Amino acid sequence: AAALAMQETPATGSGPARSGAVPDATHLDESSTKFKMGKCFAALREWRFALAELETIPARARTLPVTLALAEAYKRTGYDRASVACYKECLRINPFAVEAVEALADAGAASAEPDA
Repeated sequence: AAALAMQETPATGSGPARSGAVPDATHLDESSTKFKMGKCFAALREWRFALAELETIPARARTLPVTLALAEAYKRTGYDRASVACYKECLRINPFAVEAVEALADAGAASAEPDA
């Protein structure tokens, strides 16, 4: 019965463990919305608006897709150094991110390694 009670606590959302997760869940929803808005602006080729929206996502909430979108927006608006830095961050997140490797090769980055 104790094991069953432990499994039910996170699912029901009751107890002290839930109270600490509420701000993070709200933060993730906000970041997700900002990412979707940034992608919509990018689809419309409104790169400056996309960049402005994506930059408001806190660094700790930036996932690989967010960082890739941010790098593309930087590239399209002429911020080449910021673009290269974002692509290198993508490789730090996932060394197998082919899009980031290709973009760094196209940009002529000295090295496609994340710590270079």
